[in-house]
Amino acid sequence: MRILVVEDESIIARDIAWVAENVAGYTVDRIVSNVDEALAIISAGQVDGAVLDANLNGQNSDAIAKELKRQSIPFFLLSGVISRKLLPPELADAPFLEKPYSEPDLLQYLRNLRKAATSLGCSWAHPTIL
Repeated sequence: MRILVVEDESIIARDIAWVAENVAGYTVDRIVSNVDEALAIISAGQVDGAVLDANLNGQNSDAIAKELKRQSIPFFLLSGVISRKLLPPELADAPFLEKPYSEPDLLQYLRNLRKAATSLGCSWAHPTIL
């Protein structure tokens, strides 16, 4: 499974990519830090799932999340700045992981991406953390 990591903090992006590749078994094709790059990659059909920081250097990533949802590409949002309450209504039910997160929580959210990608329909319900 190819995932896109959209994160503006490079140390966090590398951590997500490391867990995704070395623990969850994904391929991280790209790490990007802005809306335009992410939208171009998604439009090119190069991803099966995404990890999306809700705030990219002060710019919200709603457009990316909406495009992922429109294309039924599973994703989850994460943020240490934006709370779930501040998400637009159409994204209020998207999986949301609050920073700082633990590695087991991140791994569970990554596993839920695979479940969503292999299911017939994409559910935007909150993942269950075990």
